[in-house]
Amino acid sequence: MTDENELPENSARAKIAALEQQIAAVRKEELKKRELILHNFGLQIEALRTEMEETIGIELNRLRADLNKASADLAFYKEEYFKAVLSRSWKITGPLRSATAVKQKIRNLLNHDKPAE
Repeated sequence: MTDENELPENSARAKIAALEQQIAAVRKEELKKRELILHNFGLQIEALRTEMEETIGIELNRLRADLNKASADLAFYKEEYFKAVLSRSWKITGPLRSATAVKQKIRNLLNHDKPAE
């Protein structure tokens, strides 16, 4: 009678062992799929990072070029300004510009005191 009881028990154990092996195989396949998905995400992230760095690099180079141009323009106009200030005509017309500024201030003061018509 022991052999009859052990037979179904052994059969059940064998079925359980076979199911556990199937479960392990399915888990292993799922892990491989997930690893592949994660690897693909990693590749996509790296591609996006590279693209972003290239875009930022291009934009940064454009901004540097704009800054260099603005610096060159500033140097040019500063030089032109000092040339004009140091020129003979600027020195000659200096008193006239001063007189015009004083005249304008006096005119503004006089107009400010007038009542509105």
